[in-house]
Order: sequence, then C-alpha cells, then structure tokens
Amino acid sequence: MKFDEPRLLERVLPTDFAKRLAIALLCAAVFPAMTGCDPRPTTVHTGYGRLTGSGYRTSVNGTRVFANMLESYGMKIDKHTRLTPRIDRYGTIVFFPEDRAAPSQETVDRIETWLSDGYSRTLVYVGRDFDAEIDYWKTMLDDPDESLKSHARRRLARSMLAQDQARLARNESGNTMGGSSQQASTDCDWFRSTQFADRSAASLDGPLARGVDLNTSHIPYHTLLSPNTSRQGNIEQLLTVDGEVFAFTIRRNEWNDGKIIVISNAAFLLNYPLINLGNREMAGNLIDQLQYSNEALFVESGSDVQISNSDYDNHNRWAWITKPPLKYIVPQFLFWGILFCFVFFPIFGRPRHHARKSSTNFKHHVSAMGRLLLRTKSPSQVLKWIQDYQTRSSSPRNRRQDS
Repeated sequence: MKFDEPRLLERVLPTDFAKRLAIALLCAAVFPAMTGCDPRPTTVHTGYGRLTGSGYRTSVNGTRVFANMLESYGMKIDKHTRLTPRIDRYGTIVFFPEDRAAPSQETVDRIETWLSDGYSRTLVYVGRDFDAEIDYWKTMLDDPDESLKSHARRRLARSMLAQDQARLARNESGNTMGGSSQQASTDCDWFRSTQFADRSAASLDGPLARGVDLNTSHIPYHTLLSPNTSRQGNIEQLLTVDGEVFAFTIRRNEWNDGKIIVISNAAFLLNYPLINLGNREMAGNLIDQLQYSNEALFVESGSDVQISNSDYDNHNRWAWITKPPLKYIVPQFLFWGILFCFVFFPIFGRPRHHARKSSTNFKHHVSAMGRLLLRTKSPSQVLKWIQDYQTRSSSPRNRRQDS
C-alpha cells in the first residue's frame, strides 16, 4: 500500500503525540489519588486487542491508535467478532486474537478460502504473547510519588503473574496426550512457535525496521512465530530481532496475489507501545506493506474466533428484524403506527362536534341531565339524587326563597 505522500508519522502523529499520550495515561492513574481516592485496578484499562467498548478504547492494550493510522490512509475501519460471509466485502483483515494458542484448522481454512475468493487481499495476524500493561507499570516505577510507586509494584507483580499463568496454560494445552504425538496448539499451517527467555530486541533488521532508531523503539518478546516450512509458499522476512524472525509474509499462488502477514506479538501496534517513536515508524512501515483496500476489518475474538455461514449475530426468531433492510423499515412502521393510534384511538375517545343549543331553553337542561344520569348506569344512585333534590326543594327555607 504505497502512497506518494508525507510519512504517516509526520502527517498523523506529531512529534509531541507521544508526550500527550503519556500524560493522558499518567493522569488516568494519578487523578484518583489527586481527588482523594485510592488508585484501583480499574483506573488503568487493560482490555486487549479491541477498538471500542468499555475499558478498550483507552486501554494500554487497545488498538484504537493503530486503527487511526489506517484511517489516515483513507481506509474505512470496521470490526466484527466472527468470521461470516460479511468478511468477503473487505480487502484487508487485521486479526488480534486474545487466545494465546494458534488459530484452529477451521479458522485457517476459512481465512485461506477468503484469500482465494478475492484478489490482492491481505490478512495481518498478530500473536498474543505480549501485554503492554507490564511495560506501563514498569514505567510507573520511576514516578517520584512513593504511594504510586508502591501501587505500580503491586500491579506489575500481578500482571507478570497473570502472564506467566497464561503462558503455562498455553504450553500445557500443547502437550502430547495418550502417548501419541499431536500437533501443538501453539503451531498451525502458517507458523511454528519458539519460546525464549523474556528479552528486549537489541537489534532490528528487515523492511519493517527501515528508518527505525533502535534507541527510540522497544520490542520485548518471549515467543516468536517463524514460517511453517512444511507448507508450500513464498516467504519474505519483514522483521528480525536479534537475528530471529519476528514478522514475515506468506504468499501462495492460489491466493490470487493475496498474502498473510504474521507478526509474533503486538509490541509495536497497541496503544501504549505506540508512544515510542521507533514503534510508530515500524507501524507505518507495516501499513506500507498492505495492498490497497478501501475497507479494513478488525477481527476481535475472545478465545478462538467463531465461524458462521450467517451474518446474523443471534439466531432467535426475531433476529431478522435487526438486519438490513428491515432494521431501517421496521422503525418507520413503528413510528407511523404509534402516531396512527394516538390520532384515531385517543384515551378518552375522539372529540365529537355537536350543534350549539340555546341555553335559555329549559328542556335542553333536562335532556342533558337525563343523559348524564344515564351514563352513571346506577339507578339507585340516580334515585338518591332525585330524593335529595325533592327534600331540599320542599324545605320551608326554599319555599320562602321561591316566594
């Protein structure tokens, strides 16, 4: 996806962007303390791999900033949680799985079918083995406020423990069972995973590292994804860290000039890591690798992504109302239907128009009183009223007034 325009970094992310974003994230943690509240885990959002939603848009692990970079190139961004026929309208899919295991074979087959059914399509697959929350709390350890520093130590220990537990669970799920050799859940047709001790890249090379100053970037890694050589395809290394493959491209003839870009982790794509100048340069270089597309779809899945042959998010008998074109038509019918009921079926009945009668004609008063008494539908009540009237009219006082 090449453009004869200024670099994305200069056009979208000004030089003071990193400072402003760092201040905003810092305020999110410090403001509760300034207002007399203790900083709690909810003060810093850590939801992973999503664009919007409670705790995701401003999350250190969110993808909103990267999506904004894509939008600056004129791409329309959409998101979905499942692989449905809807994905066929997009030329680019960005997949941030929350599951640390590799995608299932069913997911791999569905994506490859999508690549084969179109032309020049691109999938960006980003591995899960990274958590920006750890880097955030490590940075907060340099704060001079001892209470905030103490809170950062607790949160850092909790985050590192959660990451270790997630890695252990992933490794256990990939062990052989029943004495037979099985494919580890951390591998798939696109890549093989290799684990290292926790490291930070000391050297960068490849197209994604073009123009990147190592001192202004930060790429930590533990698990690296390398090409699966057992499957045919043209492989191009996009980024190497310390001589190891970190990101690469897969091309196959049946994909009609389409490709898959595999990235080991999101260390230069999430909100918080993008405060580093070098990381933003790498994200810009990644966008240069994308083939032209008007729309990009972010696939956001909890565990393994779900696959469906229907675009409906739910399958109850009323789901059809929520889908086009009925979701535009039904509200119109509801509005005009309610308005019709208000006009033709008011609570007290429709107003009636009667010819005006002379108020000096006594018989009209008698007739009106009769109709009023008739509507009471209570003969005993009517008789009581008549008796009361006769009693009052026959009293001596009333007779004197009449005389």
